[in-house]
Amino acid sequence: MNSRRRGVPSTDPLHTARRDFIKEMQDLAAAGGTVAPPPVMTAEEVMAQGQKVENDFSAALAMADESISKLNAEVEELEEEEEEEEDLGGVDLLEKNFTPERWIIDLNEVRRPIARLLVFPGIGQSHMFYRTWGQYFALSDISLHAISMPGRGNRIKERHAGLVEAARFVVRALDEYIEDKDNKRWRQDTPLYLFGHCSGAIVAFEVAKHYNESYDKAKPDEGVLVRHVVASACKAPHLTDEYNRDRYSKKWWIQSDSDLMDRAAMLGGVPVILRDKNRRDLLRSFVPCIREDLKAFEKYVFCSIDCSPFFS
Repeated sequence: MNSRRRGVPSTDPLHTARRDFIKEMQDLAAAGGTVAPPPVMTAEEVMAQGQKVENDFSAALAMADESISKLNAEVEELEEEEEEEEDLGGVDLLEKNFTPERWIIDLNEVRRPIARLLVFPGIGQSHMFYRTWGQYFALSDISLHAISMPGRGNRIKERHAGLVEAARFVVRALDEYIEDKDNKRWRQDTPLYLFGHCSGAIVAFEVAKHYNESYDKAKPDEGVLVRHVVASACKAPHLTDEYNRDRYSKKWWIQSDSDLMDRAAMLGGVPVILRDKNRRDLLRSFVPCIREDLKAFEKYVFCSIDCSPFFS
């Protein structure tokens, strides 16, 4: 039944606000003829008020000048950043900021190692996953190093790299360490072993492929020989390539955030505390890194040693 017919005001918020506004206007109109006019001001009071207004105006001008100065400084800073970006042109920041220390992290210190092991992290991992391994390998006089991939850990602001591209940077870092005669810890004759987990196994394979195809048995002192590659949780490179080329295979890097989180939890690569559905907000912060790693893994193209364009 309509509330108007019953004589009850409507409770609609719009109608209520309209009634309040009309009542306020009516009250102002009723009080318009009863308000006393302002008193007549003397000449001294007029001069004092004018001086106060002038002082307030000067303060406002000073504040405006300060704000304009800050704004100009910010604009100049933005212009300088744009000029730097233009100067860089097509320069890759991974290439520009390259140092061996950014890619290879020492996990222990062995003065005279009998072997050298490089660990390649998998999808969503950083070199910190293997930090506790160093003390155990040090007992066997094995020098342990982990590859620090961009886009995570202390390199979170850097762009992600493809698997073959990452292998190129690792080879470059290894070469600089080995060619440095002042670095006694990196001797060329120390046996080199590689361990890769998940997508890291593909990167380790590409590094080993480069060194072994350029190794000359007649001149063992002039090259680096990878003795063994240990692959964990990863198919052979040619099988991975076949799966990636299959148009009907599921591509995880284009799935939703929820699907990626469920997939990561199902594979067991997520700590127990993050598997709780009420903690998905924390797990979601790792999704961009996992997505980019899956993209690099699922876009990997295998090339045999005979046709490898590794450094072409």
